[in-house]
Amino acid sequence: MMDFTGFVPLDNDLQREEYANTDGGTCGPSCIAANEGIKVQDVINRWRGLGFEAFRGFSPIAEIKETLTSFGYHFIYVRAHKAKTFPRPRTDTAILRIQWLDEDSKEYYWRAAGSHTHYVLMKRCEGRWWIFCNAEHWFLSDSIKAKNYLKGRGFVSSYLELSKQTENLQS
Repeated sequence: MMDFTGFVPLDNDLQREEYANTDGGTCGPSCIAANEGIKVQDVINRWRGLGFEAFRGFSPIAEIKETLTSFGYHFIYVRAHKAKTFPRPRTDTAILRIQWLDEDSKEYYWRAAGSHTHYVLMKRCEGRWWIFCNAEHWFLSDSIKAKNYLKGRGFVSSYLELSKQTENLQS
């Protein structure tokens, strides 16, 4: 069995800390960077070059989709219906949208979803699923860390099953 060595972008922690100081984050670009094996700043530069406003420190799903397309990805959007466990996508790679419960209420906070949303990357390697979080780096989906990740106030709301345009993706 091959050991999995997931790529962590060289500037991941630096970019995460820089945008965290503005109440934002780089989880979306970090997921793309980890999957592509490039720096987070390279993804942010691509993001800006697509005609969006300057990267604002949060990642609307439409901008993530457009950026993925610019890297040659096809994707299928899948609703996860408030899943408290990590899904098993049909492709070997997926970007998951994690939604967090607002701390002051018992309702899921949709109005400021950007401030309560986080993206993680999932990759399958030899039948095992690995998760990349830009704050936690790589961990196995069946690990204690993964079991505790969604415990309490978080759930998977949706995900994008990814494939490169040279691969065949069935809906």
